[in-house]
Amino acid sequence: RDVAIDRSGASKPRIALGVIVLVTGAFSLSKAWTDGSSDALPTVGIGALLLVVGTIITGPLTATPAVRAIGSPLPRLRGVTGKLATENAARSPKRTSATASALVIGVALVGFITVFAASAKRSVTAEVERGFTGDFVIQSSASGFGPPSGFPGAVADAAAAVEGVEVVVPLGFGRGEFTYPDGDKATQFLTSVAPERLVEVLEPRMAEGEVADLTDTGIIVDTELAEAHDVTIGDRIGVTVPGGGSLDLEVQAISDDENLLGYFTITRDTYATVVPELLDVQVYGKVTDGASADDVITSVEDAEAATPSLEVLDRDAFIGSLASQITSFVTFIYGLLLLSIIIALIGIANTLSLSINERTRELGLLRAVGMHRSQMRSAVRWEAVLISLLGTMIGLGLGLLLSWGLIEALASQGLTRFAVPVGSLVVITIAAALLGTLASILPARRAARLAILDAIATE
Repeated sequence: RDVAIDRSGASKPRIALGVIVLVTGAFSLSKAWTDGSSDALPTVGIGALLLVVGTIITGPLTATPAVRAIGSPLPRLRGVTGKLATENAARSPKRTSATASALVIGVALVGFITVFAASAKRSVTAEVERGFTGDFVIQSSASGFGPPSGFPGAVADAAAAVEGVEVVVPLGFGRGEFTYPDGDKATQFLTSVAPERLVEVLEPRMAEGEVADLTDTGIIVDTELAEAHDVTIGDRIGVTVPGGGSLDLEVQAISDDENLLGYFTITRDTYATVVPELLDVQVYGKVTDGASADDVITSVEDAEAATPSLEVLDRDAFIGSLASQITSFVTFIYGLLLLSIIIALIGIANTLSLSINERTRELGLLRAVGMHRSQMRSAVRWEAVLISLLGTMIGLGLGLLLSWGLIEALASQGLTRFAVPVGSLVVITIAAALLGTLASILPARRAARLAILDAIATE
């Protein structure tokens, strides 16, 4: 060797700092399981960040045993080249860890988003399947993020006039400024319903009272907001609607189903008194017993054809549309995260190129004692694969842990299912190995083309 192996990654100060950061991060993240409310989210977020930082700090301590464990099958599969690839990646733990760290962060984010999206889909699907007892939904077909588009009440009237439709329940949606009994104010979304009909198509969970208890002088408050502001049944909440009027309403029930009722719910008649125009964002419907749901839904579509940008979805399609909205958002995030993966792969390629320059004499001696060019290329490629797998596995482990913590912290917001998409994670692992191989092509070619006599010459 022409250069010494850097062992500074195993220094006592690094070990002490890494352990402190990891322990602090683990304690903060544990609030997701011990606190039980979304108030723990900031602490959980700090814990997640500290765990990532601590993993990077302690990376050189774990790189050597981790690489040897991952590469243990290589000597049996690839012989001497597999053995050399494993030892080359393991003998410089600080360099290997630094190379893999960018991939750790990128894959951790990808794994986190993948698991979080799968959990969100399962949670939303389970909640809607449980709480929605209707047969079809009318809603705006406009795509994009943010609040849904509203449409006039004539849409619900047209659906109610269709033969075979038993129940039609319109749902309004808007924003308002709310004044709690303790004086705090907040701007939040407001749902308006007809409570006597809502219970025929929705079964929201309630913490106290029932939806049917809601009258024109009352309001339903989500349980988490009620707990945060010490709101109880009988308290009064002020509501001011932008561009409209103000209301002073009595808390008549406390809900525990944000997915179906939102944060605040009032009656449609009350909402109509304070807004310039009453608009609906969804219309739930139920088909008469004995009627063909498909035929009735087709008739509803015909009745709504005059109103643009509307879609009529049966029960399964409605649940699928909720999942597809999550998929669309995640696809957008994936596009941003792809940049971090590309940067990580460039880092692997650069590090390998620099390490080949450092190992010029060593590689020349290997060629001098009989290593073929193809074996040299194979050894460098496998070294890149091992580094890629190291970063991927650590990143996926972090992503799983962090997403689990966030799902637990958001349980009060309706995310009650933790789902691990094994197939997607396997694809991520294989893709990382393949991309690591791709990143090694030029360094491997350079190593194989070294002039033997120039490489081993000394002055």
